[in-house]
Amino acid sequence: MQAVMQAQSSANSAFEEALVYISQNCDAGCDVSNTITMDTGDLNTWAEYAVYGESQLNGSSYYYVPIPTLGSASQECTDETDEDDACNWNRLYYGNTVSIPLYAQGDTTFDGSLLEVRIRTANGENILCSDGTDTTSIYGCTFDNNPVIVSWQITGERVDGSDYVEGYENKTENAMGIEYRTENDSQIHTTRLNYAKSSDYYTVLELSSKSAPDSLDSIEQALQDAIDPMEYPVLKLTFVQSATDGADMPITYLEYQIKTDVPISSDSSYITVTGYTESRGETYVWTKDGWFSQYSSSPINFVFQN
Repeated sequence: MQAVMQAQSSANSAFEEALVYISQNCDAGCDVSNTITMDTGDLNTWAEYAVYGESQLNGSSYYYVPIPTLGSASQECTDETDEDDACNWNRLYYGNTVSIPLYAQGDTTFDGSLLEVRIRTANGENILCSDGTDTTSIYGCTFDNNPVIVSWQITGERVDGSDYVEGYENKTENAMGIEYRTENDSQIHTTRLNYAKSSDYYTVLELSSKSAPDSLDSIEQALQDAIDPMEYPVLKLTFVQSATDGADMPITYLEYQIKTDVPISSDSSYITVTGYTESRGETYVWTKDGWFSQYSSSPINFVFQN
């Protein structure tokens, strides 16, 4: 029993040390591993921890958030190398915000040529327009019935201070004076989500998308300005509008995934720790793993096992 308790204690100590390392050294998501030894008298006790806070490759040249196979949309993978497998997506609950730094630890800017924000419903259904219309056409709902479902904003720093870009609203009017959103509207609204699903790509935002407040700028131009690029850019996604799907069921959460061709940071760090104690020729092990968000300073979903 004492050996088991020592293994558990060493795992807890390693967990605390991992949190300290993240808070003191990780401005963005970082990857690190370490071994610590414990002074427990006659018992040989040590622990190992590993932190995974950067986007990861998944059998291709693309990097993903969430870390492949560790998405919150599903704890089991059907095909872990399939980017559309649920285990490679995270959940975004109604009313919640996620923050994804678009840069890696040790860097300050996003210099990639690919950035895709992918969002979908969990059951594959369309999202109904406010008047109940079920459509995959951008122009399938009138403006008033085509609300923004997920708001987005990228914040960062420039030479003269902080800056931001966000969704660009663009609409047109038909001969009867009825307004509709256009393809240039980069807000993540109902028909944009449905159209992205119908294309099988789920991409609702990319580098070429227009951005506000300067509609002449694409996201790429805003991030990678040749004279004053945005430093420490952070993408924020917020599920702002309650909605109903094509099965007439309320949508409590959506699923999201970020795809890039350069490393960026995960929205939270996956930490795994293992404590060991040797006693009388036996090795006792205690493990602990889960997620920690350095952006909300809260540990979540930790699992213990001996």
